[in-house]
Amino acid sequence: MTDTFICIYCKLPKPTDQRSKEHLLQRSLGGDLTDQFVCKGCNGDFSKIDQALSDRSTVTLSRVAQTPLSAHGVKAGGISTYYDREQDLYIEVELRNKLTPFVLPQLHMRANGQCQLIALDRDAAEQVVKFIGQGLSAGSMESVHRFYGLPNGVGTNTAALVVRKPGEGYVRLPARGDESWFFPMLKAAWQQGLAAALANAKPVAKPGEFPEVRLDFKLAPNDVFRAIAKSAFNVLAFKRGPDFVLRPEFHPIRDYIKGAVVLPENLPDGEVAVDTRFVTEIPDDQQQISFVDEAHAVVFCYLKPELIAFVTLYGSHLFLVRIAAIEYDEHEEFFGHRFSIDRTGNQPMDLSSIVERIFQRYSDRLGVTAEEAAKILRTLHSQKAGAVES
Repeated sequence: MTDTFICIYCKLPKPTDQRSKEHLLQRSLGGDLTDQFVCKGCNGDFSKIDQALSDRSTVTLSRVAQTPLSAHGVKAGGISTYYDREQDLYIEVELRNKLTPFVLPQLHMRANGQCQLIALDRDAAEQVVKFIGQGLSAGSMESVHRFYGLPNGVGTNTAALVVRKPGEGYVRLPARGDESWFFPMLKAAWQQGLAAALANAKPVAKPGEFPEVRLDFKLAPNDVFRAIAKSAFNVLAFKRGPDFVLRPEFHPIRDYIKGAVVLPENLPDGEVAVDTRFVTEIPDDQQQISFVDEAHAVVFCYLKPELIAFVTLYGSHLFLVRIAAIEYDEHEEFFGHRFSIDRTGNQPMDLSSIVERIFQRYSDRLGVTAEEAAKILRTLHSQKAGAVES
């Protein structure tokens, strides 16, 4: 008889070989803690909302700005460009760790046949040569994914072939219909020795010379909020066990995470329709406390009869998650977990550690002097030490 487990999202019994390693907090944000209470099918279905949170949200710039250069590689989603006035080119870049622009290898062509290679070094230039040569040789160049223009109506006067990584690239054309001249011109130029010319060309893009970079991407707030709810739900399942979150009280938020979004009707013109039944983002000027400094935390609070969670990302983005109305019989009414931003660790947060953090950072807001806060913290430490000894 095949062993089975119950996926916390689809609630179906699945063979144990269908268990998937699920990061409690998205790995792309630096989460390193995993569990196996999700099936492979559900885990794969969540990749879209995870990407919306990490690459195309209000969190994106914090993620890119704060992730150290020594940590896992990150980049902002969407299209990032730098306009080079000297060359009259929109150079495509990736915004990476510590907001570092990285020039993608690319070949620009104008309708008059003029070509310009953009690359940081000889190896990058060779990626362009190899990508074009293989595509033309295989007859697959015109099947490469293509885009038209730049976001928000920004005009571009060149067609660009951009290599995202070795062997993978795309074509950006000024407008629909420009493929009629670009692909024949590229093929003809290649037959006339463009490969040798590119091989001998001097790369012109220099690192570090980017006073500004334009970043464009589409926001999908409903996907972002579902990803936030999923993080809270994952941590709750980890802290209280997968059987706990299979209770019927959690069905509404589970269905929401899986895609059962209910959009408001009759919104004013221009207002984005967002399902805020379960998740809301608390603006900076309304945030009273943060549970971490430049890190992540998921903290739960039971306000009878409602179980809620606060999800803090990069120490500044604060989300309130309304998880469920439930009869909660656990002894802890305040608990959570802290995560690094660079996959270097995580740790549980109990009531005493949360209170300690609040008194350390916000004693003035609590109407407590620094001396009184220090005394309270000493008491907490002594109580914790006594509990450990007993």
